[in-house]
Amino acid sequence: MTKTKNYQKKVQLTIGVLVILCLFIGTQFFMGDPVMDATLSETEAEDKEKEEMDIPVQWKEVETKEEIYEHFESFIPYLKTAADRGLFQDINQTVTIQDHRGEVYLDKIWFSSQGTFLYYSLSVEDIADLPSNHHNIGMNGVSIETMDGELFPHSPTMHSTIPEKAVYEGNVYLLASGSPILDEEGRPVEKMNETVSAYFNVTLPDGSYRTEETTLGLEYDLKDNLLASFPIEQTLELEDGDIYIKEVNLDVMSTELQIQVEEEQNHPVQVEGQLKTEDQAHPFHIYFDQPRAEQQNKEQAIYSAYTSPFSDIPSDIELSFIKSSTISDQSYSFALDVSDFEEWRNDEDASYQLTKIESADEKVITEIFDTEVLIDRLEYNHEGAELTIRYDYSVEEDTGSFLSLEAPSFLHKGSEPWLDTNITIKNENDESPLSQANIHRMEQNSFTLILPSSFLEESEQLNITVEDLLHTREVSEKLTINTSE
Repeated sequence: MTKTKNYQKKVQLTIGVLVILCLFIGTQFFMGDPVMDATLSETEAEDKEKEEMDIPVQWKEVETKEEIYEHFESFIPYLKTAADRGLFQDINQTVTIQDHRGEVYLDKIWFSSQGTFLYYSLSVEDIADLPSNHHNIGMNGVSIETMDGELFPHSPTMHSTIPEKAVYEGNVYLLASGSPILDEEGRPVEKMNETVSAYFNVTLPDGSYRTEETTLGLEYDLKDNLLASFPIEQTLELEDGDIYIKEVNLDVMSTELQIQVEEEQNHPVQVEGQLKTEDQAHPFHIYFDQPRAEQQNKEQAIYSAYTSPFSDIPSDIELSFIKSSTISDQSYSFALDVSDFEEWRNDEDASYQLTKIESADEKVITEIFDTEVLIDRLEYNHEGAELTIRYDYSVEEDTGSFLSLEAPSFLHKGSEPWLDTNITIKNENDESPLSQANIHRMEQNSFTLILPSSFLEESEQLNITVEDLLHTREVSEKLTINTSE
């Protein structure tokens, strides 16, 4: 009997120990063991952290700060040229975002005659709902005051550019760009050395905010952006008239070609060409209309063409001219039958649009300068009609003389600058012609007229006249600029 009791006690004890052991193991299974957690691989821990700080696929995570700048330089190459020349100024300031837990780190800034560029960053952790609204993140303005509290008269615009941002050590780096610092007449301020008070407007996924004010030192000289300047001072005799080549300026952001013409003498209205080195070719257009010169803030007879920059100074540059254009006294007119428009538009069973003329049925209006003028397409829709006119240069003739659509704007008496051609559209029910604001150029060899329904109603035909046609000639003139002297 005693042996039986002892045996029962041993069984109960064993069962008790097993129950306690099971409870302990189960508790550890659900709660986690500190010792076991400490043995998790660093890779798994990093994966967990990355899941918590997920970033959009468009953004690039980098390992060093140098890679941040390389990332943006891959989109805008002249940023590297500016950096190599020491044009970026370090700011190294952190500014608190008002009514928000976040901060903006102002990294460095560069001032040029064509724009202002600012590197800055935001903390990933401070950006709410990052994956869904990351496109809207960034700077959208800057306000600057003098240290006396007055509005700074030269404030640049500022907005974010390049959606593919860089992520480094938990911060999202962005590039803001904006206008240069301009004077009262709209010209870039050549030199600046002033301390100002500034705050920035920032867009985050949950709204727009402004930063606290901070102090910035604006110090630069635009001459530092000029790599080199080469005077040419040669007259080029073209069939359309003479042009005087003044100089070529190599800037960090662009290459400028300056040409002078005599307003009293015949000269082209535009020329096209290329600036070429051994491994690069940069096309340019230069327009000789006074409104454009005024916009460029040049003297009356000096005009500028801008093309892509060179990263360094080449040993020599070939300046070649390939096209020259003038405004001719040629014109063409035609009548367009629209007598069925109103009936079609009032038909309840009619489709949203109706193609009256398509490319396969194109109609030749006339031929000027070895170029056929065709009605390429006419389409009715419930808002009106769209008419496309195409210029088809005859390759078989190959005289190097043709009708062109690439042209400047011209200031005509009583009108605003517009295209190379003046287009008049009349119907029999309206004494005033259709506004030129309805002219849209679509492709290099064609343009489309947008005709409102009100102009087509109760109309049998439209009478269209196109004047001041652009006559383009192919030319072959070259100059070599020796940059090593």
